[in-house]
Amino acid sequence: SAFSMLFFYTSNLSKKKYNLGTKKVNIQKANSILSSAQLSWDKSKIYIQQARVNSKLGNLALANTYYQKGLSYNPYDVSLLHKYSRFLFDNGNYSEAYHYSKKAYELCNRYLANEVLLIECLDKLGKTPKAIKRAKFLKELLNKTTCNSF
Repeated sequence: SAFSMLFFYTSNLSKKKYNLGTKKVNIQKANSILSSAQLSWDKSKIYIQQARVNSKLGNLALANTYYQKGLSYNPYDVSLLHKYSRFLFDNGNYSEAYHYSKKAYELCNRYLANEVLLIECLDKLGKTPKAIKRAKFLKELLNKTTCNSF
């Protein structure tokens, strides 16, 4: 099925190093597979897969566009908000990353990876005391709970 091909291809794509000659062909192949899968799958998830593929291949502007399209279909998806904020953070857009990460936190404050990203964003934005305070709170919270219940 298109769904199986999508994950097989995108997961293998991230493991391989492509030279410049095959890069364009691989982007076209990935986008072709992703486009054919759109018929039967949630569009926001398709756009996120397209964003991940383009991000791994170095096409950051197109990846950003696909993340934003995914968010337009599902703006309250905490996982999607976190993925986009991680993408922004990894590409040096700390202020925007903080904005989206904070939005995800407001929707669900039990998402550990997002809390860690918020702390990283605060530190990169020069708000280290606030980051330290938040990290101490997180440490206390983790000491009180197990990872399974968090």
